[in-house]
Amino acid sequence: MIGVYDSRVVAGQSRVLVAWNRIIFQDGSSITLGSMTGADMAGYSGFSDHTDNHYFRTFGTAALMSIISGVGAYASDTFKSDTASNDKPSLQDELGSALSSELGKSSQRLLQQNLNVQPTLTIRPGYRFNMVVQKDIVFSSPYKPWR
Repeated sequence: MIGVYDSRVVAGQSRVLVAWNRIIFQDGSSITLGSMTGADMAGYSGFSDHTDNHYFRTFGTAALMSIISGVGAYASDTFKSDTASNDKPSLQDELGSALSSELGKSSQRLLQQNLNVQPTLTIRPGYRFNMVVQKDIVFSSPYKPWR
């Protein structure tokens, strides 16, 4: 059987949508199906086997983002409190404050991309499924597997 699947996966999705287009028999003959739906053994549309939602990656990224934000805020406050007694901050204070601020912003932008991770849907070999026949399949003659 030859088919196509929808690779656009969204958060919360746990089923792979499959449409069968063609059957090729052992003798080389084939029948065009025209996008007949694939279903699991219970009859539900699509295949559901293993879903990896990448929770460790998502929550690990969130934890890392909070640590970087906290360190950046602490460093920024440290530089500001050191210069509170002086009217003019030193070049070192200004560079340290700017560096901690920009490092925090760029790290957050980079890590923010990891929060939008789509789940990975895996259908293992040997998965049993059904094909939902939506129209008549006409054979030109009774099928014989060996001519």
